[in-house]
Amino acid sequence: MEVKQAVEILTRSRPSQYLFEREFAVAVFSSWLNSPEDLHAPSKTLFVALNLALLNQRSVGVDPPREWFSVVFEPQVYLTLMRTAIDIPLFWHLDNHLEYNDCIYTGDLVRFLLTYRPKGSDKRKRPSLGKAFEFINRHGGYVRGNFSYGRTDWCSASKHHVIWRDFKRSSPFQCVRFHGSKFDWYLDPRQPGFLEQLIETASREQDILQIFCEALDVQERLRAIVDGRAMAVEDFFLFPANLSPKVCRLPAMSASSYGKMATYRRSATGAK
Repeated sequence: MEVKQAVEILTRSRPSQYLFEREFAVAVFSSWLNSPEDLHAPSKTLFVALNLALLNQRSVGVDPPREWFSVVFEPQVYLTLMRTAIDIPLFWHLDNHLEYNDCIYTGDLVRFLLTYRPKGSDKRKRPSLGKAFEFINRHGGYVRGNFSYGRTDWCSASKHHVIWRDFKRSSPFQCVRFHGSKFDWYLDPRQPGFLEQLIETASREQDILQIFCEALDVQERLRAIVDGRAMAVEDFFLFPANLSPKVCRLPAMSASSYGKMATYRRSATGAK
């Protein structure tokens, strides 16, 4: 199961075609969202989910659906993973989600781009990734409980570029999950209750659909703001055609935040 297939399953109103179809889709999408820079994160997480589902079925003496080894996983791919050690994606590491991380940083970048509205018509004052970098790394960014502590100089300009390169396709979702209709996509495959987490999350069909519709709205607004050099056409997420955008309401920038950005100079950040 690829990310595209998972998205189609999660956004279409139809009965599941086989047992745990939506749960497997949640595993794939959540792992991509948490580690978009790791091309193998979805298959590793799905592998864990499938093994837990197999144990679940064997415990009640039921054979698994044939789709599990055709649509979900090709038999050869599954057997290969069985024979090899699985590298742990970043988001699997203990308590990574409790700290300020690349996902939250990306969400903060997008929130800034969509809510920074300085007065005047000077194009040099328009929102940009460079200004977002300075706001977060020089002025503390957005206050989010413990995440605000020690936030200044959280990353260098070079790391800022790397994060945006790796996370920009997922950036509309990162913004929505932390600043819009908040949704906990941190599902830990190492925990005994992982399958139960997937079942509970998959059951929230309307909430998940809302997330995707708000993310579509965020992406459409980003298209009008982000320079083509920072986000080309192929960098945007491909949403299913059946979705319509729903407004993602983001908190406005505070007066004090505008005051902090009054002295912004592009050359001082090194970020574009």
